[in-house]
Amino acid sequence: MYVIITHTYVSFVINNNIEFVLLSFLVCANLLLYGLCERSTFHMKKLLKNTIAAVAVILGIGLGLGIGQKNYVQAAQDTYSLSMAEDNKWYYYKNGVVDTGYTGLAYNDYGWFYVKDGTIDWGYTGLAYNENGWFYVNGGILDWSYTGLAYNAYGTWYIVNGTVAFDYTGSVNNVNVVNGQVVGHEHNWVHREDIYGEKFVSKDNMKRYDDGTYIIDDGYEAVYESHIICGNCKIDFGKEEDGAEEAWVEHVLESPLYTGCQNYFVEEILVGEKCTAVVTPAHDECADCGVIKGE
Repeated sequence: MYVIITHTYVSFVINNNIEFVLLSFLVCANLLLYGLCERSTFHMKKLLKNTIAAVAVILGIGLGLGIGQKNYVQAAQDTYSLSMAEDNKWYYYKNGVVDTGYTGLAYNDYGWFYVKDGTIDWGYTGLAYNENGWFYVNGGILDWSYTGLAYNAYGTWYIVNGTVAFDYTGSVNNVNVVNGQVVGHEHNWVHREDIYGEKFVSKDNMKRYDDGTYIIDDGYEAVYESHIICGNCKIDFGKEEDGAEEAWVEHVLESPLYTGCQNYFVEEILVGEKCTAVVTPAHDECADCGVIKGE
């Protein structure tokens, strides 16, 4: 009985010190009953002393475990976040302070991003690693849609849906792939210059002043569209070429004859901002397999 109860107590200590104290008294009571059954005063006294000593030792151990457990729960945990600062740049924070020593992937509500020296590197395209594997990053953002070849210091790899396909063996772009890595191929690097184009930022992704007015960034110009607006209820039916006028007519037919909507006007609506920018940075590209040389 003593061995069984003591074993049960050990499991209780980890969860609750109070239960342990109660169980210790049960152990003591069982041992005293055993002594009474022996009907020996000598054995009774000896057993009582040993029982009290044993309970005291176990109680000390139990309280020690409890204190240790409590300290473990109360220990401060590091917190990490990827958020925008007042300068409209995204930073990687550790315990509320920008972690300039961090380079790698980081997550927030908008997805996974490549961070270099504590801030998102929007110019990075290539492979990046975390504890879950190797992933393809395009313009600082993890690109789950990318399938193709990618290069890093460890070799050339076959990517499927944004991650290295270590389970793939076969042929891609006329090169052999074994367990996701290109083998037996020597790259023929050709340099490509910057390619410029129009960069568009939708209204939903534009910054605003405190009063809600949209901010047009330096080097950008506002982009407007002509939308058909109902003259009565002010519903925006969008662009005429997208069927806005037909939609407005249906809207009028569903309105009361004399008191409903009967006219519309055209208004220039802000839909975003644009600029001329580098859409494809200068890079080295293999003329044979098409892979772009990354970091």
